[in-house]
Amino acid sequence: MRPVLTVGSVAFDSIKTPSGEVSRIVGGAATFFSVVASFFTHVRLVAVVGDDFGETEMKVFGGRRIDLAGLQRVSGETFRWKGEYGEDLNSRDTIYTHLNVFQEFKPHIPETFQASPIVFLANIHPALQLEVLEQVEEPEFVALDTMNYWIEGALNELKKVLERVDVVVINDEEARLLSGEANLVKAGRAINHMGPSRVVIKRGEYGVLMVSRDGFFAAPGLPIEDVDDPEPAMTTPRPGHADLVGTQKFNFTDIRPVLERASARETTARVAVGAVAKSFLSEIGIQFRSRVISIGSVTDENNNIDWDFVENSEVHVSSQEAETAMIKEIDNAKELHDTLGGIFEVRAQGVPIGLGSYAQWNTCLLYTSDAADEGLGVDLGGRRI
Repeated sequence: MRPVLTVGSVAFDSIKTPSGEVSRIVGGAATFFSVVASFFTHVRLVAVVGDDFGETEMKVFGGRRIDLAGLQRVSGETFRWKGEYGEDLNSRDTIYTHLNVFQEFKPHIPETFQASPIVFLANIHPALQLEVLEQVEEPEFVALDTMNYWIEGALNELKKVLERVDVVVINDEEARLLSGEANLVKAGRAINHMGPSRVVIKRGEYGVLMVSRDGFFAAPGLPIEDVDDPEPAMTTPRPGHADLVGTQKFNFTDIRPVLERASARETTARVAVGAVAKSFLSEIGIQFRSRVISIGSVTDENNNIDWDFVENSEVHVSSQEAETAMIKEIDNAKELHDTLGGIFEVRAQGVPIGLGSYAQWNTCLLYTSDAADEGLGVDLGGRRI
């Protein structure tokens, strides 16, 4: 996994939109980039905060693959930005930008960060971005984020940085301001000539445009009628699932992102594909059968398995006695708003010797079966793997 170094702002943002207003929430370009990138790789963050950035604010980085060895804490107030959006959310007015501790920020790249193969220069003064490039060891890929504040106030330094990066990310207003071109394709081409081989232009609700020296690509946005989230946060974890530990590990206040792991949707897809595979294998004499051995405290003790009965059983067991007892056990659990564990068995017959892989077969089997909802363990021939 290739780590990413990012240097930029960790800030307090205050934002007003037609839908509401918030004050002093954790923001900053490096914050947003680090949190999102941590879902895909390890992130090395270099930034500065003031002594008003406490443990509560630090939780935004908790449980994520973000190395904070480069986060400096100094006396003073953290960088602050306030903006206001009108009905047209494609543009916003900056009410104020208070650099505070950023005014004297000198990015120091820890020695362990200097060989990072990928560098993202988040939104800070271009002079500081240049200092970062002087401290890293020939990165393979460099991307740059900037804004109108630097385009208007530090254009010469910004152009020097642009000569040394592969990609620049800006919005449409900033692209026009930087290039002097009204047409966005022409604006992208003009910025290409400043250095970057790719220019990514954010267009708000209209999507995004990427311009290169030999072409361009446009992707539309998805229009929505109401930008408010009508659904309240889900905060009650399901028993037997990873909801609780997942929200604690990644510091989520809503368990919905965790619900997507080993969800019923994934199980449905596996069952559908498995049915096709089962049908194919039966053509070459390989048969798979399965049955439920236990649910809760009820165990099917029958050793003379009638597979026709299993296939028609409501709970996939081999005896009427076990079926009746298990259904009663399930009904009792429903009344108590409780859940039940269980054990099921899968048998494969007619498998030729040598079919499959000898390498890490137990790990592959455990990984595959554990993707089913609430699958917690596998026994093979009476041995737990």
